[in-house]
Amino acid sequence: MMPLDSTHWTSISMDDMLNPQLMNRRGHVSGLSADNSPTHGTFCPSSLSGPCLTVPMNYGTVFEGVHRSSRLEPCHLAFLQARDIRTVMMLTPEPPPAEMTSLYTANDIVFQQHGLMSTKYYIPDGVYGTVGPLVQALLTADHPTLIHCNSGKHRTGIVVGCLRKVMGWPLPDIIEEYRQYAGTKARLQDIQLIGEFPAESIAAKGLRLNDAFSRHFYRKEE
Repeated sequence: MMPLDSTHWTSISMDDMLNPQLMNRRGHVSGLSADNSPTHGTFCPSSLSGPCLTVPMNYGTVFEGVHRSSRLEPCHLAFLQARDIRTVMMLTPEPPPAEMTSLYTANDIVFQQHGLMSTKYYIPDGVYGTVGPLVQALLTADHPTLIHCNSGKHRTGIVVGCLRKVMGWPLPDIIEEYRQYAGTKARLQDIQLIGEFPAESIAAKGLRLNDAFSRHFYRKEE
């Protein structure tokens, strides 16, 4: 188990990170839009000419071409099609339901499974060696892409948080976004992992991002 160390955060304390009242008072999160807030339920086209779509729990847009949610079920297929999702990245080690893999294949959706270790009780050794390649795979996947775990809170929150560090977001903004999705289930281990993630290990410019993605990256690189 890795020790919990608060020395990596210079503008917000560890207690603050798990205090929803204080975090919510920080106001607007840099780079977020209304579409980036977690949601679920049903979506009905404004024209009312099409069927209502079932939205996955904790669904949100990370940025143009990248989406996040909880575990996907067959009832979510129409929503994935409406979003033109080309790649689904599953972050849990358990095999997906056979029905889902069949639906992905039948609808030309690329399925990738990345078994990210759980941080429920501690930060596993070697987890950084998994998260880095996962973030890079997310950036180079066939977009639009949707990433998900079981609840859309912890593994997904870690990957999005580490991606935000690569993008150059301030850490308090990253933690606030993590809290928006994790709610009362926020984990100090997740927050420490995000804070210690070596974003400099991923050279965003070397990934040949298209213009739509590149404009979301704020970190200056030599």
